[in-house]
Amino acid sequence: GVQGALRRMIDRFDPAAIEEELKSNSAIGTLLSGGRGAKLWELYQKRHREIAESAEKSFLGEIGADFRDAYEEE
Repeated sequence: GVQGALRRMIDRFDPAAIEEELKSNSAIGTLLSGGRGAKLWELYQKRHREIAESAEKSFLGEIGADFRDAYEEE
């Protein structure tokens, strides 16, 4: 359902998945090697974590919970 689609979208932006994708590329060294790149990556990881947690905890609030429950009952 909608929540599953949201979860898959968030997973595509998972920092661990991005790191895995970039491991074979020398860009990972540039991205993570100190300075501005490292700070931006840390901020990205923090934002991803916050969005993922928010989506899990409060998917459209009570309406989302009701929708999810009704969907799972079908």
